[in-house]
Amino acid sequence: MYIQYRNLQLIERSARTDEENEAILNGDYLDKSPKYEYPEGYDDSVDGGFLRPIEVPFVMPSKDEMMKFIFSDWQKGDILVIADYPLKHPKLQGDTLVEMTREEICESGDLSILVDGEYFENGKIIKVEYNQELGYLKPIWNKDVHQFVEGASDVEQVQAQINEYSELDTPSILKEMGTELANECMDMLIQLRGMAYGLENSKPLRRRKRAILELPQPSIELKAFKDRFNSIK
Repeated sequence: MYIQYRNLQLIERSARTDEENEAILNGDYLDKSPKYEYPEGYDDSVDGGFLRPIEVPFVMPSKDEMMKFIFSDWQKGDILVIADYPLKHPKLQGDTLVEMTREEICESGDLSILVDGEYFENGKIIKVEYNQELGYLKPIWNKDVHQFVEGASDVEQVQAQINEYSELDTPSILKEMGTELANECMDMLIQLRGMAYGLENSKPLRRRKRAILELPQPSIELKAFKDRFNSIK
């Protein structure tokens, strides 16, 4: 694709194919045969028209002149870029334009190219991988603190834990657990369901001002039983 830029701004994209534009620049469509002209001010009535016209050889137009056959408003100083797509962040390199590196884009003050897990510092793009051990239900990237945080609401977190352990709340499985684990499981589910009810019925303003949610944590034994149950169900 032939693309016209002026002062780093895209002006026009040619609708022709690259092959057609290349042929235009090569002058393939021009009449290159020599022309014949009489000297300026010649009057053929004076000598009876015996003076032969002078052959004027073909002269290839300048590149700027040829560009006017490709673009509707080509001006001297404009830059031609041949690429598959227009440049999103062009920079001048020599006598042409190239795409900025991601670091250069950030240096210019545009951080929109950064994706989740990235931040720019001291001229470098730093990548932070999400740590699965955090166990977030909906991890989201907080660009202000440069770390992943929990994106799930308090209600979603509580409901997720209820869903995780409510499958154990059947007579047969509770019996298999034994009295101690069964009591722990039931107590935890009662606490979680109470938390869910309280959160769902609290006022929005109050929910926004809540402290960091602290979910009841199952014992190592209860978690191990749940993991075994999930592996064989």
